[in-house]
Amino acid sequence: MAASSAQSKRPPALRDATALLMRHRPAFAEPLPRADVLHYITQMTAELSSLARSARLDILAYFLDMARVEAAATAVDEAVADDQDDSAT
Repeated sequence: MAASSAQSKRPPALRDATALLMRHRPAFAEPLPRADVLHYITQMTAELSSLARSARLDILAYFLDMARVEAAATAVDEAVADDQDDSAT
């Protein structure tokens, strides 16, 4: 019961990211899909950056933002590449 009440207090992005990770938890022996990993990293770094800014940890927030931007850009690049591969076949 305590775990569910603790999880309900988490911000929505963190709950979504945690649910994504938990969905794959039993299969850690197998690699997770890259798109899911990129989505998870994007959500988590956004949440962590917000926490860092609220604690006035500006440099840490900056680096977390850079990680978020890189993960999001990589996800877009890979989605575009996948679309191009699909349209070429």
